[in-house]
Amino acid sequence: MSKSGDVSKSGDVSKSGDAMLPGTPAFLAAGDAQILVADREGNLLWWDWPARVGSLVHAHDDGGPLAASVWFASTGGWDPTVKRWDPGASQPRFTAMPFTGRVTALCIQGNDVLVAGMNKAGRQADVTNKDRAALTAGGVVRLDPDGKPTPLALEVQGEVSQLACGANWVIAADQAAPGALRALVAGKPRVIPVTGGPATALVGRGGDAVVATQTGVWIIDPHTGRVSPLARLNRDSPRIQSLLAIGHDVFAATSEGVLRWPNAKPITHRDQQAVALARFASDLLVLWDDGSLEQWTVTGTRVRAVAVPHEP
Repeated sequence: MSKSGDVSKSGDVSKSGDAMLPGTPAFLAAGDAQILVADREGNLLWWDWPARVGSLVHAHDDGGPLAASVWFASTGGWDPTVKRWDPGASQPRFTAMPFTGRVTALCIQGNDVLVAGMNKAGRQADVTNKDRAALTAGGVVRLDPDGKPTPLALEVQGEVSQLACGANWVIAADQAAPGALRALVAGKPRVIPVTGGPATALVGRGGDAVVATQTGVWIIDPHTGRVSPLARLNRDSPRIQSLLAIGHDVFAATSEGVLRWPNAKPITHRDQQAVALARFASDLLVLWDDGSLEQWTVTGTRVRAVAVPHEP
């Protein structure tokens, strides 16, 4: 593990007023008063939403998943580092490298962040060739507020593409096992079968998890393994790319806009891909593939729409 500033490019900062993402916005996370937008080149844009754009920080050599809570944010990259940030900070609180291959998913659990990733096969560890390097089966590691890693006994066979967390549980979507989810509940491993797998999106909702597959959206009780339908989908329905829970409402990002359950109510009607969803206070934030960012109430009223500053 390395401490703040040990990654060569981390902490390069553009001040507010001239901050602009070099790449197209692709990742989104939100805390209590600030949001975090990132591109695939590892650049982070802090935003005092909606008042003003804050600072731009180069955090990773390649962009990756984001996660945020009221008190902190975590970012992952294919470098393959994980960083923990105070809101608006130009330097991370810590930088960790729990895997040698790449980071594939993040999930915040209390004051900790759970990190899914893969290691490189063999002893040669050249992160510049990450796209061609052979990778071992995935795993999940807990990082505490000081960056101390603890491997979790989550039994996975391949790449973990999605994570969902609760108070004493975590559920992972394992790409090598499309017909089931892998869970760790109160320290005990569990396999939860899902219909219509593989899972395309996964999120925690209070004490439950919600998973999307090609045939439906399903509610999972991690403690019993019970799976119940929230919505049935046709095989030709738009693929659900990500899920977000706000209270009991569940939102799904698709290529035809954003849907809300219960009742599958369309929140937006844009013929574009919603690339990321985040919760801001009690509202929904939607990041679109053209770089625009919208804020909606959960009942379907658009509050504002802005363009994320980025280079064309």
